[in-house]
Amino acid sequence: MNTNPVEPFYTNPDFIDALVLAGFKAELRQLYAQHYLDSSALDDNADDNADDNAARFAMYWMASDPYNNMDVYKKEKLNRFVLACFYYSTNMVASPYATEPMHWRSALNWLTPKSTCEWEGVTCDNDLNVVSILMERNRLSGVIPNELALISGSIRSLDLTSNIIYMEGDDFNLFESLVNLENLHMNDNFLVYDEGLPSQFGKMTNLKSIKLSYNILGGQLEGTYPILPGLNQLTHLELESNFFNGTFPEAIGLLTNLASLSLSDSSLSGTIRNELGNLSGLRRLWLYGNKLEGTIPKTLENLSLLEVAEFHNNSLSGPMPFGVCDMVQSNDYKVKSLTSDCLQSQVECDSTFCCTGCF
Repeated sequence: MNTNPVEPFYTNPDFIDALVLAGFKAELRQLYAQHYLDSSALDDNADDNADDNAARFAMYWMASDPYNNMDVYKKEKLNRFVLACFYYSTNMVASPYATEPMHWRSALNWLTPKSTCEWEGVTCDNDLNVVSILMERNRLSGVIPNELALISGSIRSLDLTSNIIYMEGDDFNLFESLVNLENLHMNDNFLVYDEGLPSQFGKMTNLKSIKLSYNILGGQLEGTYPILPGLNQLTHLELESNFFNGTFPEAIGLLTNLASLSLSDSSLSGTIRNELGNLSGLRRLWLYGNKLEGTIPKTLENLSLLEVAEFHNNSLSGPMPFGVCDMVQSNDYKVKSLTSDCLQSQVECDSTFCCTGCF
């Protein structure tokens, strides 16, 4: 038995017991209907080269594997199907940004008789519900499958950082069902959207951490479908190095639980909102590499826990508020940082007693 099947293998449906396959397909159709999912990808006449063929490949594997045909615990059977869909949907699947993707880097125990709770990157709770999928830097390609909605009641964390996942348009519909998700970490992928954050994210009101830096997200951060005000549980919002534009979003001041905020290396304009001073728990703030103007608000002196504040490579001017200098400099954080465009005195910030870096 291959316990690390990094390259996807496919089951020929001609060698599957027809009655077993028909029974499992009927079971799946009922499950899809309960979750308002389209089950047409399960059809025999579906295109094997279509983008949504992962579900059919997962169904064939389930129907052909003797272990899956045994009296498998119902919850485990569901987990196996959903995670098999995930495997086939993100393993060597081409996209406009990865025309010849390689196989997963590692897939220990995936698609083996081992419990899904032992599959690499999968974490379960005490009731064997899948609560997280953590597959950072594993060469995942393709798209996150809609079938993840089938376990949306339990899933809390997705960390797919530094892969080559490509999602655009209706691909984001999946996130409307992940209403219990708390952590969405997909830095350094190919998420494409040109109206701020995808509107579907607005359903995930339990989110505490969003990390989507280094993607292809553009437009005004609070665009046609403003969603930030509804994500008031957020503690971490990291969106640096995307393609946002427009003014600094006023709604940021409503996210009073934020501890970390990164909007650097975009094209945000206008002034830094005074409302940032409402974020009393903010520890780290990255706004460098934008087109921000005006002064650094004195309201930031309210941020008594501030450890990092980086404002350089903007068009800011005037004095650095003394209270900001004092808070950062007196902090014991080992990598504390306070930067601005003070090298040419654009921002008044003494490099000995205030700013740690002048640009």
